Amino acid sequence: PAAATPTTDNATNTTTTTTTPVSQPELSQQPVLQEQVRLESQTAVNNTHFGVVVSGNGTLTLPNSTEPIRVTSIKTGIVALMEGAFSGKEVLTTEDGSESATSTFYEITRFNMQSGEGRGIAIATFHTNSTTGVLAPLNGMILTGIDELYPDQTGRQTLWEWQSGIPLSPPPPMTNTTSQGPSSVMNTMQQQQQPQQ
Repeated sequence: PAAATPTTDNATNTTTTTTTPVSQPELSQQPVLQEQVRLESQTAVNNTHFGVVVSGNGTLTLPNSTEPIRVTSIKTGIVALMEGAFSGKEVLTTEDGSESATSTFYEITRFNMQSGEGRGIAIATFHTNSTTGVLAPLNGMILTGIDELYPDQTGRQTLWEWQSGIPLSPPPPMTNTTSQGPSSVMNTMQQQQQPQQ
């Protein structure tokens, strides 16, 4: 796709259209995470929100990996009924239990109330303390993809790596907290944007 920008030369009264490419999300060619999921429990929080626990099992296919890694998962979070939105955490654990990774997970789903099926788009960012283990390449990855939900409260989740073209940098060092809160990239940006007095 491209964005067209018309410009008019007032002297000759002609219009020229310039086309510039619009960037699109680039995803890995192969899915990174494929899971079968099952709703384990749901608890009403109020009239519009409920908490859920979802379990899963599947495979991770990480960059430069020769074999898929079998994983299990537990996802917990809050669903907003009106928006079909989910926000929560997911913990992936290798099948042998030796390593784990945690994701912050967001999803928006559209449901067919007659069939009981749903389809959602999801985004997750993963973190792990593993530096040399099999899950080490997952640290800092942003995955995005689709979630297919079935009437029997099971589903299938498929996520690809979003390739932003920006290399992953280490997090900024934490400093002592002050009355203004912890040091962060957002605090630094806000301080830089404040007008000088």
